[in-house]
Amino acid sequence: MNLLFYLRKILHLTGTKYGCGSGGCGSCTVMVSRYDPKTKKIHHYPVTACLVPICSLYGVAVTTVEGIGSIKTRIHPVQDPQKFPDIPENFMSAVDNFPIGTPQGLQMFQCVNPHQPPQDPVGHPMMHKSAIKHATGEAVYVDDMPPVAQELFLAVVTSTRAHAKIIAIDVSEALALPGVVDVITAEDVPGDNNHNGEVLYAQNEVICVGQIVCTVAADTYAHAKDAAKKVRIAYEDIEPRIITIEQALEHNSFLADEKKIEQGNVEQAFKHVDQIIEGKWSWPEK
Repeated sequence: MNLLFYLRKILHLTGTKYGCGSGGCGSCTVMVSRYDPKTKKIHHYPVTACLVPICSLYGVAVTTVEGIGSIKTRIHPVQDPQKFPDIPENFMSAVDNFPIGTPQGLQMFQCVNPHQPPQDPVGHPMMHKSAIKHATGEAVYVDDMPPVAQELFLAVVTSTRAHAKIIAIDVSEALALPGVVDVITAEDVPGDNNHNGEVLYAQNEVICVGQIVCTVAADTYAHAKDAAKKVRIAYEDIEPRIITIEQALEHNSFLADEKKIEQGNVEQAFKHVDQIIEGKWSWPEK
């Protein structure tokens, strides 16, 4: 059992969120405080709760976002956007001493006269209605709600191929596991499986790694996840397999029609200019 599961499902502290489940997004970050008998000091450090086994936390203190501040009592200055600019610099970042250094950037904001009436909106940032609740972890998401009687949980089964035909889906092993109610595929969708151009379940073929092929419904999420691993899908790869942007350009394979940005008569302008510079510009992030 990891710390995130223990906090959310056993202690029902839902301020610590489940995001990526692999320690990358930081939405499950908590603070661990551990006493060092050698230095006789308490050391505080952040951890991602989704990766920390609960058995490794014997004799330590864990502080979640609920322990920092609350709209029901008093929020902490780091959770208050009106007080954040006045916080000393050494408290501004939790990663200030991280070995790789803090990325440099520019963020601009407008200082408002403290004597300006609150009903005067000029210069004041427009705060999101739930901003303070997001900062204190008190905003309630669907996964934060307590389960209801006979609630079912879904786990997705996704494609492991970039582009392939779906030959067969064998769900027999998954259905044989305890707690599993059903395996849902495109054939089970009562309405249109294509909503606004986006396919809910892959049907006949998959077009990317990670595309949803089916889902497993079970009495617990753990049972659903275990059963999802038992679904066997037979594929037949479709050639060419396009993995990179360069391959997509080579085979003229695009998700949307080509778009051009033009202003005025370009050909006419070319006839009257002293120099014409031509080239290609690409960036892999897009």
